[in-house]
Amino acid sequence: MDRTLLATVDDAALVTRIQRLDVNARRGLAAIEGTDPDQSMSPLRTGAASGRRVLSAAQGVLNDACR
Repeated sequence: MDRTLLATVDDAALVTRIQRLDVNARRGLAAIEGTDPDQSMSPLRTGAASGRRVLSAAQGVLNDACR
């Protein structure tokens, strides 16, 4: 996450959503790494559902931020 850019957001609710999204993305990445510790599979294969949820949430945040 670009914390410098985050500091420019003046909507507290949006900042909270962005921070929650960052935490969820990090948690999803950790789950992918834990599922395939030797990294023999594509991350998309091991964590596709998690990745889709994070991307969907990110798109929602971006849509709201650009209104």
